[in-house]
Amino acid sequence: MSQDAALIINNIFGGYFVKYNGSKYVDAVNDVSLLIRRNEIFGIAGESGCGKSTLLKIIYGYLRPPLIVKQGSVILPLKDEKVSILSLSEEERRRKVWWKVISWIPQNSMNVLNPTMRIKDNFVEIMRAHMNIAKKEAMEMAIDYLHKTGLPKDVINAFPHQLSGGMRQRLVIALALITKPQIILADEPSTALDVVMQRGVLQLLANSQRTLRNTIVMVTHDLAIHAMLCDRVAIMYAGKIVEIATSKELFEDPLHPYTQMLLASLPRLGDKELRQGIRGSPPDLSAPPKGCRFHPRCTYMKEICKSEPPLLVEADKEHFVSCYLYSGV
Repeated sequence: MSQDAALIINNIFGGYFVKYNGSKYVDAVNDVSLLIRRNEIFGIAGESGCGKSTLLKIIYGYLRPPLIVKQGSVILPLKDEKVSILSLSEEERRRKVWWKVISWIPQNSMNVLNPTMRIKDNFVEIMRAHMNIAKKEAMEMAIDYLHKTGLPKDVINAFPHQLSGGMRQRLVIALALITKPQIILADEPSTALDVVMQRGVLQLLANSQRTLRNTIVMVTHDLAIHAMLCDRVAIMYAGKIVEIATSKELFEDPLHPYTQMLLASLPRLGDKELRQGIRGSPPDLSAPPKGCRFHPRCTYMKEICKSEPPLLVEADKEHFVSCYLYSGV
C-alpha cells in the first residue's frame, strides 16, 4: 500500500436498482480502481451520465436507496488505522469520517444545508460537533469563511430557502473547508455560479489545498477547470475509467479515442474552425454493450473490442489507458 495514498479505491461495482416496468439495475460504476494521493487535486471528467457523481457518492459512503454497492472497497489510510469506509454503518461514518476527515460538496446544496435552520446554526452545529470549539469562536470563523467566498455578512441569519442557488453553493463550499478536512470531494462545485464567482471559488479551493496540503477529488464536465487546477485527471466513460494521466500529459498527448474526441470537440482560442462533437451517444447503462463500452462510437474498433473489455494498462510512465490500441492485441 502506497505511503502517500489518501484514498484507495478497489474494484468498485455500484449502481441503481430502478423500478420501472419491473426492476432493472443501472450499472453506473463498473470495476473502478484508483489510488488518490495525499496533497493532490485529482480530477474526474467525462460526459454527463458516465458515473462521475455516483463514484463520488460511493467514495464518501453516501449510500441511499436506490444506490447500492455490489462489490469493492474504499480504504482511508489514517495515522493509526486503515478505515474501510463501505464497511462502516452510516452512524459510524458520521462519527469517524464525515466532515472530520472527508467533506463533500454535492451538486445540490440542499443535501448539506438543513432547511429548517438558519445559516449560522448550520455552521455552528457542524463546527462544534467536529472541532470542539465554543459557539462564539465558531460564529467568528463562519463569518470569516463567508467573506472569503464573497458572501455578505448578513446571510448568516438567513434560512437556506431565502438564498439563491449560487449563494447556497458557496455556503456549502465554505462548510466543506472550515473543518480543515484531509480530503474534499467536490462534485461540480462551481456549476451554479457565474463566471466571476466561479473563478473566485475555484481559487479559494486551490489556495486552501496549498495551505492545508490536503487532497481534493474534483468532478466536473468542464475540462478547462481540470487543466487549470488538477495534478492528475481520470477520464470516465459509461461507468469505467478509460484513461488516467497527469493533466499536462492528458491534454498534450491523450491516448484513448474517447479522450481524443472529447478534447477535439472543445473550442480553442483563436481557432475559428467548426468543432465536431462525438458521434453517437453514451450507452444505456441498464444494458451496456459487451466488450469495450466505447466501441459503438469508436473509429478504431477491432473485433475483440466487441467481446472483451480491455484492461487499464500503463502505456507510458504514470499514463494509464484502457484500449486495445495499447495492449499489443
